[in-house]
Amino acid sequence: MLKKSILLSSLAYVIFVAITFLISVNCESAWCTIRDDDIIGILITTFSPLALVFLLSLVTYKMREEVFRAWWNIAVWFTPLIVVVTFIQNYSSHSGGSGISSVVNDSFNYFVLGLLYLIFVVVSAFRIVTAYRNDGSYRI
Repeated sequence: MLKKSILLSSLAYVIFVAITFLISVNCESAWCTIRDDDIIGILITTFSPLALVFLLSLVTYKMREEVFRAWWNIAVWFTPLIVVVTFIQNYSSHSGGSGISSVVNDSFNYFVLGLLYLIFVVVSAFRIVTAYRNDGSYRI
């Protein structure tokens, strides 16, 4: 039951993003970006780790329950951590200006989020593979 609810709730988020991306996309410059000054853009940006949760839950959906549980024990901690860090980085008060300090701050934010996503994917893949290779005699 937990596998199905995780898969369906993260799928609902992916569908929400797909539909609202068409509504709230900003293509005034050469790059199309999500507007982050309205509530829809804030929701899309802050809960972006759910797209990764959807992909990983899709991978583990047809596997044994032990494999899903091994991955879920990691995801239940990493996903809220990434959501909170994303929210803090994107919506904390920034000092004004568009100089070099703004570029360095944005680069650091992307580095931290990229590192968190990388750790989440690597640890998840490791847990999924080790639980999948387990013969079932050891409960995770």
